[in-house]
Parts: sequence; C-alpha cells; structure tokens
Amino acid sequence: MKTDIELIKLVLGGEINSYNEILIRYETSVYKFVSNVIKNNDVARDITQEVFITVYYKLYTYKEKYKFSSWIFQIAMNKSIDYLRKNKKIQEVAFDNLENFSKTISPDEFIEYKETKSTLETFVNSLSKTEKQILNLRYSYEDFTFDDIAEILEINKSTVKYKYYKISQKYEEYLNSKKERGIS
Repeated sequence: MKTDIELIKLVLGGEINSYNEILIRYETSVYKFVSNVIKNNDVARDITQEVFITVYYKLYTYKEKYKFSSWIFQIAMNKSIDYLRKNKKIQEVAFDNLENFSKTISPDEFIEYKETKSTLETFVNSLSKTEKQILNLRYSYEDFTFDDIAEILEINKSTVKYKYYKISQKYEEYLNSKKERGIS
C-alpha cells in the first residue's frame, strides 16, 4: 500500500488514477466528518464532493511537513464552515441515533441516557464556536490529536490544549451546579 506522499507525487506526476486511491482512503471519513458538522446527509455528500474537487485542484499546494489527513480535514472544515455561514446554522456536536440506541437498553437506562444527552447538549450549546469545533474534532470519527486540531483550526497547539482543559473544567462546574440545584 502506497503512502499518501507517494500517491500525491504520482498524481502530481500525471498518474491521475492514483487519485482514486486517495479518494477511496479518505472519502468515508471526510463524509462522516462533514455530516457530523452539517447535520444533513445530502448536503454533506455535496460538500464532500467539493472537498475532493478542491483537494485535486490544490494538491500542488500541499506541504509535506504537514499530515495529509490534517490538510484534507482542514479543507473539509473550511467548506463546512462556509456552508454554515451561508445558511446561518449553528454547528453542534453529533449525538447517537436515539432510535437504534433505545432498542438495545432498558427503559430506565434509556431515560437516564436521554437526560444525560440533554444535559450534554445544553452544555455544548453554551460553548463558543471554537470550543465546539475542538470538541467535534477531538471526538469525531478520526479522534484527532491536539496537533491535528491545531492544524485544522489554524491555531496554536497550546491554545487547543488550554481550551480543551477549560471545556473539561466548565463541564465539571456545570454538572456540579446542576447537582447543587437538585437537578440531575
């Protein structure tokens, strides 16, 4: 199996068919990522297609010092944000499909899950756009590292780590304040 760098060099050298390997390697994860951000499967498919068209035409701008996957996901993030801005939608962290999930647990567990989900959604909605993006990337299908997140969001790694730490603190404080008020 060829590395990303080898495939890129082949494509840039004129072997267009090598681009299919890049597409096969990343299409599903980019689609899942975009779908997670956009919350609309049809639009996510369109944006994913735009991402790979952009990747193809901008491949010559890729710098080997960066992870290729981070570069692709940065393009995916930018395209998703552009769509959200144009459509004035708020990015949210994706949650499990309740219908499928509810079939595998008891009614009491399902109620507890719904309460936890509601608490988490309320908390996430209180976060800034950047904080939501950090959470989304950290817990997306790719499990991005802090380095990856910094590259994708074009911010310093220490800023990402600090914001992630602050999000954790905020969540703990949020849960504690709910307990103090008698809300579980």
